[in-house]
Amino acid sequence: MSETESLLGKNVEQYITPRTKWTVYFSMVLFGLSSLLPWNMVITATGYFAAKFSETNSTQIETGFPSYFQIGGIGSNVAFSLSSMVLLKYVPIKPVLITCNIVALIIFVVMTVMSKQITVTWPMSFFYISNVIFCVACAVSAAYISGMMAVASMLTPTAVQGFFLGQGAAGLFATLLSIITLSIPGADPVQAGFYYFLIAAISLALSLVAYLLFSRMSFVRNNTMRKEEKIEDQAGADASDLSAFQVFMKIWKFCISSLITLLITLACFPAALSALRSTSTDTTSRWTTTYFSPVMIFLIFSIGDVLGRVTSSLLPYPTKRLLLPLSICRIVFIPLLYMCNLQPRSLTVWFKSDVWPAIFNLLMSWTNGHLLSLSAAYGPQEVETKSAKSLAGTYGAFSCALGLVIGSVLVFPFLDILKI
Repeated sequence: MSETESLLGKNVEQYITPRTKWTVYFSMVLFGLSSLLPWNMVITATGYFAAKFSETNSTQIETGFPSYFQIGGIGSNVAFSLSSMVLLKYVPIKPVLITCNIVALIIFVVMTVMSKQITVTWPMSFFYISNVIFCVACAVSAAYISGMMAVASMLTPTAVQGFFLGQGAAGLFATLLSIITLSIPGADPVQAGFYYFLIAAISLALSLVAYLLFSRMSFVRNNTMRKEEKIEDQAGADASDLSAFQVFMKIWKFCISSLITLLITLACFPAALSALRSTSTDTTSRWTTTYFSPVMIFLIFSIGDVLGRVTSSLLPYPTKRLLLPLSICRIVFIPLLYMCNLQPRSLTVWFKSDVWPAIFNLLMSWTNGHLLSLSAAYGPQEVETKSAKSLAGTYGAFSCALGLVIGSVLVFPFLDILKI
């Protein structure tokens, strides 16, 4: 593979050395990891929040806090993804990314300190503060992801894929950490929460330092200067004057593909699959009482998702024309997974072995990572200029956020169908 080719086989405009290409790639992996690691750390710290919120003496809060987090977090994520599309069109990307990183770092430093505080005298206040803090963290994370997608789109397709690989690795890392903490005899969930948030804060600090170094690379500076490009475009009188609508019309298939891919995934994972129960008759084993959900739901999904993001670089198929139809075909995973042992239900369980949901979950997560990465990488290739590529990246980020929220809403009526 020559230095002028991407993993998708399309010539890039700039000549880069292999060292620069892989430096950019692995830097984007780190940025992807830090962009979603805080979210994953909070979502998987269920033991910590259940212990803290038990002090409220409210069963609804103690058992239903994941729903409060999900609604608030995804809502703020979509709102700020949409706002970022406008903001990044007029504001330099670098200060936006630095500000988002700093704010997220401060938030998780505060959460780390709060985890060591005794909250028994103010449990409801702690619940409200935690929700607000989490929503703010999701908001700045959305703006950070939009900005970083804009940067990656102006570089190479492999940079986009590296960013998506990092996001998948964040889920895998958080899941493995959750399983390890569950395996420690007499593990304290509150202490585990402290380590969760501390690791998230450290990752954000490393990401901030890495981005400051990354932004100083000559290759990155030369390919993310949108203002200088506008002058060149006007002189060249080429396709640089594309409006926001024209850019969208060139990449809409890939945006819809991303939206549908995540819509189908979120209709199954994590809310629906969290209702999955083992069909084993031994209800006292550690497998059914402790490890079933972390392994069958979160670990398998994370492994498949990461594998999909890796294979998208090694096997850049399907082609652009087939990407959207195959994304739609993934709808088959919804009935397949809902016909597994999701409880409570009145409908008959079709797949009565734990092997089936494991296979379906693995295939769903692999196709999720593979198709999502390709959609994000293909889109910016349809436009030529840096400004248009940057806008294409923010469109892709917003499409992902919109798919998340629609899928999260659909899961509730789907689960109600099982009880009919």
